[in-house]
Amino acid sequence: MFNLRFKSLTKVPFKTQIIRRVSQNVFFDKTKEEWRDFLQQRQSFGVLSHLGFDLIDVGENGQIKAKMEIKRHHMAANGYVHAACMVFLADTTCGFGCYTQLPTNKHNFTTIELKSNHIGTAKEGDTVYAESKVLHRGKSTHVWESTVYKLSEKDGSRKDLCLFRATQIILDPK
Repeated sequence: MFNLRFKSLTKVPFKTQIIRRVSQNVFFDKTKEEWRDFLQQRQSFGVLSHLGFDLIDVGENGQIKAKMEIKRHHMAANGYVHAACMVFLADTTCGFGCYTQLPTNKHNFTTIELKSNHIGTAKEGDTVYAESKVLHRGKSTHVWESTVYKLSEKDGSRKDLCLFRATQIILDPK
């Protein structure tokens, strides 16, 4: 009577496969405001609260913008901000962005590689900003980029301080 044929997913056009994957993804269903609330809860404890991480914005495709006011405990012995504090800010924005791009809410991730180039510095009292974006969103890894910068007190121009790149491995649910 009926001639039922089942199509393999591999026979479905690639664009359709991606749409199906995205529509099954719970995290993609959150609004920008829901993501901001979710991530702000995570900045209220541990090293994030101690170092003063402050989420500013969550954009499309996981772009994250955050800031940190440089205080005495951020300083290196030479009187400038410790490089690890800028790496902390950059890595956290990339990690928050990665949260928003996980396949499901059962998945997790961890940073497996990071690199930073420090091309400027900041002093106590400065506010530094970080903006991150995804460069590669694969099935098993993501590659993220973040730029840490400060704004000039004189004219508001942007001065880049740290160029950062991280690779995160996507951990399957147990």
